[in-house]
Formats: sequence, C-alpha cells, structure tokens
Amino acid sequence: MKIYFIRHGETDANKFEGGSEKLNTEGKQQLKFLVEYLKHLDFDLLISSDLERAMDTAKQIQKAKKIKKIKIIPELREIYRGIVGGPKIQGETPNIREEKNNVETAWKKITGLKKKNIAVVCHGNVIRYMIGKALNVKKKDLWRIVVDNCSVTEMEVLNKRILLVSINEHRHITYNERRRYKDTIISLK
Repeated sequence: MKIYFIRHGETDANKFEGGSEKLNTEGKQQLKFLVEYLKHLDFDLLISSDLERAMDTAKQIQKAKKIKKIKIIPELREIYRGIVGGPKIQGETPNIREEKNNVETAWKKITGLKKKNIAVVCHGNVIRYMIGKALNVKKKDLWRIVVDNCSVTEMEVLNKRILLVSINEHRHITYNERRRYKDTIISLK
C-alpha cells in the first residue's frame, strides 16, 4: 500500500496566530501546482481531515482527479506541536493523550483499508508524527522536519513495515514560490 500524505494549502493561520483557516492567495496558487503534480499519480482513495483548510485542498484534488468521494477521518485533525517536539504556545492546554490516540486511530483506519494507493490530505504535525512512525525516531525530534504547505510525503506499507519513500516533495511549487522556503530547510544532523 502506498500512502501519499499531502499537507493542505497555506492559510493566514500558518503565518500568525489567530489568522484565517481559509486558503489564502498563496495557498490557492500552491494548490494549482499541487493538482498539476498529482496528475501523474494514481490513487484508489482520497482521505481528508475534516478541518476547512484540508477539506478545501481535498475538494480541489477531487475535482481535478475526478474522484467520486472524499473519505473524512476526523482523527486527522492537526495535533499539538509539542507532541512532535515543537515550541509550546502560551495559554494553550491541549489534551495530549487524546490527540496522540486520535492520530494513532487515524493511522489504523488508513492502514486497515484494502487499497493500493491512498492520498491523505491533512496537517503538518500529523505528517511529522507519521514520519516519526516510519523512521522510528523520538517524537521530540520531529519538529525539525520541514513539511511545507501542499507538499507530498510518500510512504509504502509492506507487511506492517513502513518504507519512507520521500519527505516534503515540493518541486511542483514554482521556483519563486520555493524561494520563500530556503531559510526553513533544516538538516537532521
């Protein structure tokens, strides 16, 4: 089974706390490049988080790929950044146990499906968490992994083993768009 984890398009909330959850102008542009890139990939099923930014991204993919239905998995909602080693936000009191249980439930639902190729539209920290499963690394170290908006991370599940094929594939974003990200690339040394 191949699983393509796709991060939603950019929103103002990705730039600053309290920003809108709707895809912003850059997010819509990223999504155009993503849809074009996905034309060469085949998948049997499209899954999405139920949050607006993920659903908006999934609906554009659905339309472009002529997919009949999007399977919603609410447990794919964004998780607290502290779970993947990110900085704490003042005043935020997440239910860490519940969020970890949710993301594990989402993983079981996805890997329990009898499909060959699945596209999953979700959120950066969820994708980081899934990368952690594949690499078997400490969750606290995952924050350093860059997961850009509209990037694709590919995994293959073979007999309960997880093969990480690619992380943060974003060559489909134009050079000018990628240029913005050059200062966020972090080495795993």
